Amino acid sequence: MQITLKAARTNKGMTQMQVAEYLGVSYGSYQRFEANPGRVYLYRAKALAELFGIKLEDISLGDSYSHAAARAKKAL
Repeated sequence: MQITLKAARTNKGMTQMQVAEYLGVSYGSYQRFEANPGRVYLYRAKALAELFGIKLEDISLGDSYSHAAARAKKAL
């Protein structure tokens, strides 16, 4: 089951500003990540998964990331 960045963040009880600070990006950048998750770099997606306590493949980041996460999981 996939979850959006917004849902993962709110489930964790965090604000956009708190997540932006954790990632070392601006508030506006993180807002754009939530609005268009397909533009999140993979290393940031991994950091978000760790922060939210979920698997990378459970974050809804668009088809290209879903396939990349599946390939990465098989490679491990």
